[in-house]
Amino acid sequence: MVDLSQLVTGVVLESTTGVAAAEVEAAAERAAFRESLERDPTAFTDRVEVTEFLRERFPPFERDPRSALRPYVDTEVLYEALGEWESGETGVLPGSPYVHPERFPAGGLSETPPVERVLGVEIPERELEVTDGFALFTRSAVRTVRDAVAKRIGRRRLEARRTVAEQGYPRPVVEGIDVETKVTFGSALDATLFDAHYAESASSGAVGSVRTELHFEDESPP
Repeated sequence: MVDLSQLVTGVVLESTTGVAAAEVEAAAERAAFRESLERDPTAFTDRVEVTEFLRERFPPFERDPRSALRPYVDTEVLYEALGEWESGETGVLPGSPYVHPERFPAGGLSETPPVERVLGVEIPERELEVTDGFALFTRSAVRTVRDAVAKRIGRRRLEARRTVAEQGYPRPVVEGIDVETKVTFGSALDATLFDAHYAESASSGAVGSVRTELHFEDESPP
């Protein structure tokens, strides 16, 4: 057994060490949060979310575009361009047609899929495969659309983080803790941490608790 004061000191030191470790971890989280505000919006989303957005907002043609576009596009051009076309989970895929009423018109059809109208992004002609005014998505064009979607999703989340930063990042402060531990007392003013394996050998009235209160003053800047 050790002197009771030594035992209490050990318990206190262990408790304060835990408090200090928690504060270090919280400080690291606050620093990481502040650094995240400088990241590109695309860092706050992933490929799965982008693909899901494309599925919902830009679904594939309801029927074969070779039939849907036949009245507006030269048949030879249409079938040559879409000879190997296959429907996918979205209309924004390499090899899928892109109709724009001003740039790549097809009769009176509106922009299909409406990437410019929804995302505000104009796909450069150099990123499209254009034959006699009929345009198809390329991998580069699809990448441009996916990047625009990622920025759209991520920008909202980044703005939410910035709002939190303006209002003040939550900063928990430990003002005090109560520490209570079960001990076995000796004949002198000494004690040891209670061990259930040796409870039967402890004399009657020798088992009790030691309790202490710790209070902390926060002297760090807000």
